[in-house]
Amino acid sequence: MIHDSDEQTEQSTGSLNNLQVGAYGWRHERWLNNFYPDDLPPDWQLGFYANEFSAVLIPAHYWLDDDCDAEQWLNEVYEQFRFYVECPDDATAEKIKQQAALLGDQMAGFLNRKTFNAVDGIDQDSAIALINPQAKNTREWKNWLQAFAQHHPAGNLQAVFLSDEIHGVDQLSVEQVKEFKTLVELMGL
Repeated sequence: MIHDSDEQTEQSTGSLNNLQVGAYGWRHERWLNNFYPDDLPPDWQLGFYANEFSAVLIPAHYWLDDDCDAEQWLNEVYEQFRFYVECPDDATAEKIKQQAALLGDQMAGFLNRKTFNAVDGIDQDSAIALINPQAKNTREWKNWLQAFAQHHPAGNLQAVFLSDEIHGVDQLSVEQVKEFKTLVELMGL
């Protein structure tokens, strides 16, 4: 997929020091009807997603899929796009980290489920958050972002990824991710 990297960088990241906002994965069944064009091949979805967002948190199960192709993923996104990777447990972490190394400089961090605090949605070691957008209203998310930016020992939050899985069913809409991204931009983070 072809990207205008200068324009894309200005639109979605501002700079690489800004808080990055994205989704937990890019393969969302619900997005097929209202985000991805009907005729878009599944292997082009990441590239289409990268036109809107500057980062993605790759779920651990993506690495275990037969069609996992980190080199192809790199070809689908622009140079400033960043990948974050979920490591669920010690048993699969090493395998995933070896595969993630193929992402090179675009590999930005790991969300470690062992150091992940489900209450506040943050991996305290990496300063990466995985949140359910339905858990709070916009004002509460604004306060959460401000409090984290001021009090986290590791410094500023690196990235926030949204996931809205309820009883095993993915409910995340692209509008939720876009709205959170807009909140972050309006806050100047």
